[in-house]
Amino acid sequence: MIGVVAALGLLAACAADISGDDEVEITMVPLGRLSPGHLVVAPDGRSSYFASATFSEEDKRVQVLDNARREIVATYTFDTDPDDTWVRGMALSGDGRWLHVITSHRLVVLDTATGATAATVVPPDTVGLGALAVARDGRHVYLFDDQSALLGLPGRIFVVDVGTATVVGQTALKRDLANGALVSPDGTRLYATTSGWSKNRTESQVALETYDITTTTPRFVSDIGLLPPNQGVYHPALNPVLSDDGQRIYAVGSYRDLLVVDPVHERLVATIPVDNGGEHVRAVAVRHDGSAVYVARDQRTAADGPVVAVVDTATARIVDTLVGFEDDYIPALAVAPGDDTLYTASVTDPGTDTRYGAAQIVDLDDQGT
Repeated sequence: MIGVVAALGLLAACAADISGDDEVEITMVPLGRLSPGHLVVAPDGRSSYFASATFSEEDKRVQVLDNARREIVATYTFDTDPDDTWVRGMALSGDGRWLHVITSHRLVVLDTATGATAATVVPPDTVGLGALAVARDGRHVYLFDDQSALLGLPGRIFVVDVGTATVVGQTALKRDLANGALVSPDGTRLYATTSGWSKNRTESQVALETYDITTTTPRFVSDIGLLPPNQGVYHPALNPVLSDDGQRIYAVGSYRDLLVVDPVHERLVATIPVDNGGEHVRAVAVRHDGSAVYVARDQRTAADGPVVAVVDTATARIVDTLVGFEDDYIPALAVAPGDDTLYTASVTDPGTDTRYGAAQIVDLDDQGT
């Protein structure tokens, strides 16, 4: 059962201790007319993949960054249909061999060695896919049909067998929309940050839903309330990330806070203000050693550029703010496997139909962060 949000009153929002700005040295790699909204780093740390969050003809591609050379070395393209509006998510298999990209209505599996399309899966009767997660063994991909709310129905989870490129199972979500999904390190649990309306459509809810995936069809286990009622349908829990040990999930709450969840004991443990009085908070990344979380937020004026707040996970406080980034905003972050490099996907929006993207790279060891 979802916890009564009044109980969240026992969980006071942690005070953010902003210790000052840290001007960082940044390597910028232009991505051209790509508006990157999705970024993943290969498990071996050699490559990073950038995909657009919009969908013009120029955006139907993935750009591949060689992390050592810090230059784009390949562009992967894939087929879509007129109903596909934009790239909704991207995830790598555990061995880094396969890159999974979802559009509004399909899953495309790309071979990272060649960029070739290895499989395309179109789940039946989807209104719009919104999130995905890959099983730890790589055998299944979980797709979330997150706009079934338009039909007055809950969202759905589709289970795709990667080997046969077919849908082999499905189950209903407890709420309308899935905003992000993760698989536990032991491969037995599927987590989804969700939002939607109560049965009588009078109260909005935002939660973390947990499913048992030890069998083909996911089985609902529990849910945890993340935001007070009527706060989060249009300002939900976004871009969740999981610590390597599986003990913490971090997500953006209502575009202003960092939500900290203990998925093992099924509780919200902290809500950390990160917006600094009004800026838009967009993306989260966690160090592999679990010591810090990086949170991207806009600045008050476009001239300032976006910043990245560094949250100490032991104290739940902001201990540093990385400044010096260019472009208008940062919709995606990732930390290299050795915790020595922070990769960001940034966007310049001139207010026209054309946006421009870049990879902005920070050597964390050089910054002492």
